[in-house]
Amino acid sequence: MIIHDERVIYVTPLGKIPRITVVECVIGLCLTVMLGLLQLPYEYIGEDPVPTIVFTGRPHTFHAFVLFVLAAFMTATRAIHAPPNSSGKFESYCLVFSVVSISSAFLVFSWALLCSLIF
Repeated sequence: MIIHDERVIYVTPLGKIPRITVVECVIGLCLTVMLGLLQLPYEYIGEDPVPTIVFTGRPHTFHAFVLFVLAAFMTATRAIHAPPNSSGKFESYCLVFSVVSISSAFLVFSWALLCSLIF
């Protein structure tokens, strides 16, 4: 704390600023995507609910998207809850797999969006 001209200026060391890791970003992104999917209107193709916004008439594309988002979420939470006596390789493998999974989910989403705009 520094007092300057009767004003108090608080100095925060850089070590106390919360830092968000990649794993936390992946988890937050997965939760946001899944909560957003719950808000979309659905149509039923056979017995499968499919959102009508981007995945209209494409239940397999929607299921691939959900599968990639779930894989990213599961591996990111596994990376956070790794055993404390592990060497660190397991966490890095989980991190890489979660980033690849969320990237694949957004590629599938982009492909579905492109197909819905073209057709």
